[in-house]
Amino acid sequence: MSDLGVNTISVHYVGSGDDHTRCMSTFEDAGIYVMVGLASPLTGINRASPAWTTSQLSSFSAVMDNFAHFDNTLGFFVGNEVVSDMAVSDVAPYVKAAALDLKSYRDSKGYRQIPVGYSGADDAALRCNIIYANASGYPVPIFFSETGCNASPPRLFKDQAAVFGSQMNDEWSGAIIYEWSNEANDYGIVSYGGSSASGTPNPKAPDFTNLQSQWATLNPTGTSSIYDRKVSIPACPTFTSGGWLVRGDMKLSTLLQAVVITS
Repeated sequence: MSDLGVNTISVHYVGSGDDHTRCMSTFEDAGIYVMVGLASPLTGINRASPAWTTSQLSSFSAVMDNFAHFDNTLGFFVGNEVVSDMAVSDVAPYVKAAALDLKSYRDSKGYRQIPVGYSGADDAALRCNIIYANASGYPVPIFFSETGCNASPPRLFKDQAAVFGSQMNDEWSGAIIYEWSNEANDYGIVSYGGSSASGTPNPKAPDFTNLQSQWATLNPTGTSSIYDRKVSIPACPTFTSGGWLVRGDMKLSTLLQAVVITS
């Protein structure tokens, strides 16, 4: 990863009861930050049967407890592509409730202000009309959590010049390439000899070198935004039968009013 020029990775699932010290220290020594998914395949918010329960909160907070003390923990995701299309948009309030509860939990434990966010799906109906234009002055960092289309191989990653260059650098906070280890979907940029992702990775040609070459030409300066919570937040979409299925005045199903947090 260091050879490639990586400074941030995103990990969807981690074991809350495992010791990740060695791994996180290795990443820190390499100058790599980590975005950590709080959900698991068993505890994630289910778009087919939306709910946000105390059991889920307990599971998510256990992951936060494990990673909050690492200096290179960059942020937490409460979900990944939970709202996959308009037909399941009614799950959105549960994702928002989870984010609010985990922020409250973070603060109640005295952890540093580690960002808590969500990784949205790339669905045309769910996007802002003009994403970049709407990013101006937005009060939170925005970045591509998965990018690198492989519909027309080989991948050239030419979008990186826009994301990290003058076209988007002022407002956009970067991109995470999907994905590191090659799987059946053929998105990976490295492969491993055995059945598990361990040992020395083998760069996948030409994707690895194509990305490496793109990144080597870029010198992003960082966004010019100051994330001010007092700015005007864009209005929620209007409820539409057969479209966006959430009413703006819907009460969120947050839990921490009824949950006692002890140190």
